[in-house]
Amino acid sequence: MRKDTQESEDSPWGKGASDLSPDEKKIDAKTGFILAASLPLSILAFWKITLPFAYFTFSSLLGAELVQKVSFLSQDVFSLMTSSCPPWMTAEQRAFIANQSFQQVQRHHSLSEEEFDRLVGIGEPFIITDAIQGWPSSKEWSCPNFISSYPDAEFFDWQSHTDKPLKGVLSRSGYQNLDCLAGELTTRGSKNSEYLKDWLSHMTTPNFMDKGHGSLTGFIGVQGTGTPPTIDDSCSSFLSAQISGVTSWSFSRLLKEGNTLRWSRPVRSFLQPGEVIVWFPAMRFHTEVAEGCSLNFRFGFNEPSPTRYLQDVRTVLSSCNNGDGQENFVVNCDLDELDIVKECLSKVQTIAT
Repeated sequence: MRKDTQESEDSPWGKGASDLSPDEKKIDAKTGFILAASLPLSILAFWKITLPFAYFTFSSLLGAELVQKVSFLSQDVFSLMTSSCPPWMTAEQRAFIANQSFQQVQRHHSLSEEEFDRLVGIGEPFIITDAIQGWPSSKEWSCPNFISSYPDAEFFDWQSHTDKPLKGVLSRSGYQNLDCLAGELTTRGSKNSEYLKDWLSHMTTPNFMDKGHGSLTGFIGVQGTGTPPTIDDSCSSFLSAQISGVTSWSFSRLLKEGNTLRWSRPVRSFLQPGEVIVWFPAMRFHTEVAEGCSLNFRFGFNEPSPTRYLQDVRTVLSSCNNGDGQENFVVNCDLDELDIVKECLSKVQTIAT
């Protein structure tokens, strides 16, 4: 018993501990430098070698498509658990947007009606930098100001998927003020038709739109919200006017590649306050608020028509089943939103005749 006690007293660092004192355990400068230098190299090796090798291994065993889907699913779950706002775009959609084209959306200013008609006829999205410089709305409206000016306007909230008075966005359950706000104001078949005349009085019709316009839709959204890649089923051409905030846009068109139909790599651009962007039927687009609170009004129009672009789309679609049971060149015509493309072409043809 005495022996055990003596051993305990002679071991100041505790049972089973090293005989080295804390001072003697310190790492010398040379060893510390080597460890510090090796850490980023280890991370780089993991990122550049281990992960690609693991992806290749799992892809070989399970198939690249399945591995990609599992990766997208894990990203969606992570986004759902960590995002302060409800996710509105999937990981797969974000990957599609990230694979953008090097092509740029053309920017123009001081367009005449003839120049506008020519650009629309070509059918490639374009931006007009000075189209709304004289609009009263560009000086008078911001998101808070617009909400306070039209508190009873009907607003479709994208988060709750419900209609509510515009003033109701400030008292949404679980949100403060404009947090995560995103939605639209329509003027067709809604009480907002009574506000249409007043809204248009703040938006002088550009000289190149003397032929008039059809629908008018307003959009309000804060930074980080937006619209996932989609096709507008109204099948019009559109002019979107950016009143406040900065938005990111992307556009894709239908292409035939080998024996498959696919959407082109998206052409992306930023729309600044005071600018408008024009795009066309059967075109896949996406928007995202990049800065501030976005107030944007979108005009639909049918004339002039993007004749060259529409003819290109018809040519691509003619590669699919021609109706007599035979396939013309394209084997895989299974593409998201292809039915909407066909419907839009049919609507445009009906309007033209």
